[in-house]
Amino acid sequence: MNSTKLIKIGIAGFAFAALLGGCSSSDTTGTTGSSGGAPGSGGASSSGGSTGSGGASGSGGATGSGGAPSSGGSTGSGGVNGSGGSSGAAGAAAGASGHAGQGGQAGDTGAAGHAGSGGSSGSSGGAFALTSMHQAEGAHFDSKYTCQESPPLSGKSVGGLQNGINPDLEWTNAPAGTKSFAITFLDTTLIDAGMDQYGNHWAAWNIPATVMTFPEGTATLSGELATAKQSGTFLAPCAQSLMNNMDDQYAFTIYALSTATLNVSGTGVAQARTALTAAMTAGQVLGTAVLHGHAGLKGM
Repeated sequence: MNSTKLIKIGIAGFAFAALLGGCSSSDTTGTTGSSGGAPGSGGASSSGGSTGSGGASGSGGATGSGGAPSSGGSTGSGGVNGSGGSSGAAGAAAGASGHAGQGGQAGDTGAAGHAGSGGSSGSSGGAFALTSMHQAEGAHFDSKYTCQESPPLSGKSVGGLQNGINPDLEWTNAPAGTKSFAITFLDTTLIDAGMDQYGNHWAAWNIPATVMTFPEGTATLSGELATAKQSGTFLAPCAQSLMNNMDDQYAFTIYALSTATLNVSGTGVAQARTALTAAMTAGQVLGTAVLHGHAGLKGM
């Protein structure tokens, strides 16, 4: 009985010990599980990946916008010396528009150039000149301005005296104080040879100072030339013989006079030339201008 009781007590002790060992091992496992769970909470470090949201420091990259110092690059625009500088800060449009005002000052420089246009007064002070749209200086006369005019307005045969019309005449830059003009047309080849009676072709005088043209083919003085006088119908080049087989030389000469009228005692070219010589002696001729031309036998 005692041995049986001892056996039961031993079995019971063994069972109790086994029970205690089982409890111990399950606690250890549970602990491991709870510590293993800790890494799971440590996985909260992934929520700590809120550090990624902390990457809001990337938005803190707004510091880049805080790179408003680049707008401070408007200092570059402050480089008003460079027009491109104004484009550096588009936002500084107000300032740029202010610079445009300065650009307006450059326009003032242009205005200074306007003073150059005042140089037109220089042209008014140029040389007194006589020209023609249809008779170049020193050129051969066109046939219609000689007795070779065809068909002749005079009704005479080609090459006859009294054929031909005057070319247009224009003059510019008359001397200050001019009150009238006079014009002569001479065959200078014959005049120089002492044959004035053949070399005197035509003259006009008392032309008002406001007149600056003598129209082509003027036979009768009218309009603004109504108060002027002339020696008669224009006598065109029509040499009846030549010297040394050379063309005769001709000259239109205009005289600017300080008097409103020229004292001509007669109506001929010779009398007009005499009056002009007297006016020159009296200092009444303020200036002259000449237009030359040439033509051959009978205006050819």
